[in-house]
Amino acid sequence: LQPRYTFNALISEPRSGKELARYIAGTFNATFYDDLNGKAYLRVDKNDDAIHIFTKEKVTEAGFEYGYTDITTRYNDVTVTFNNTDLDYVEDRRRLFNQTKIDQFGRIPLDFIAVGCTNEHEAKRRAWYKLITAQTETCIVNFQTNRLGSMVNPFDVILICDSDMGYGISGRIKSYNNDRTSCALRDPVYLEVGVQYKCTFTLNDGSVIKVPLIDLAPGYNMALNFEDSLPDNIPEKAAFALEADGHIGLPRPFRVTKVEEADGSVDAFNIEAICINRNKFYDADNIADSGTIDYSSLPSPMNPPGPVSCGFEERFIKDKKEFQITLSPVFNRGLYKYYSNDH
Repeated sequence: LQPRYTFNALISEPRSGKELARYIAGTFNATFYDDLNGKAYLRVDKNDDAIHIFTKEKVTEAGFEYGYTDITTRYNDVTVTFNNTDLDYVEDRRRLFNQTKIDQFGRIPLDFIAVGCTNEHEAKRRAWYKLITAQTETCIVNFQTNRLGSMVNPFDVILICDSDMGYGISGRIKSYNNDRTSCALRDPVYLEVGVQYKCTFTLNDGSVIKVPLIDLAPGYNMALNFEDSLPDNIPEKAAFALEADGHIGLPRPFRVTKVEEADGSVDAFNIEAICINRNKFYDADNIADSGTIDYSSLPSPMNPPGPVSCGFEERFIKDKKEFQITLSPVFNRGLYKYYSNDH
């Protein structure tokens, strides 16, 4: 076993302590900052647990707005330079690439120096980390929320529950029964038959828990029954997310990149975050590619379900002296709700 990161370098240029801390932190994908009140923080890109879950009920009417990284930043051919201790610290290079992506999009190169790295395998791991990050962490979300935004900091991990993207189903609690084993809902949620659902809550301390549901009735439900009593530190009117593997999708993890007050208001915050590939740390450590987690179970727009039936009508147009056939397909919108309204 080897440390994930090492730092072996000669620091000859004078710089302030903060600048040096930021310089070294950058070598292991971290950032150093202070709050201007005498406290300093180190935030690292690693597999942290989510501190909060954001649903449609917690954001403004504009909802979640999504964007994607530019194709020119999705590097598929990475060359790393490092001082190789096996060659008496002579400058050395290694190249790692994804041939499938090169064939698909063309070569998008990145050359970088692995500062402080003197080991070949570590250099290759650093390069593979950059390649996987660029290839798989491509979705960006922006939204506006209330004072909950004041509890979120850059580099925190949050969960996004957005049914439009297939990231689970969300709702809000209206009230609990006496022993907190069931709750009434503000709005109905539709549950499928034969599916084992889990309900995700954010506690008052910021942690996230998942509770299995029992005694579910297929169709629209105005109440939920829990396998165990809910903790007391779940807010009274809590928002929740439902998930079920392979059915309605999972809340998707994002890492916060920016938090700012909306128009100077202390009651509204704009948040920007980028999706996380939970597999990249294992893959980078082992220079492997285990793919990404499919959080959305929506059917692919490239392969929508076909019509359940079709109607045909043939007629002769006298003016044009030709036959015309009209095809009228019938689609099951309950199976796939994203058909165009023209059909």
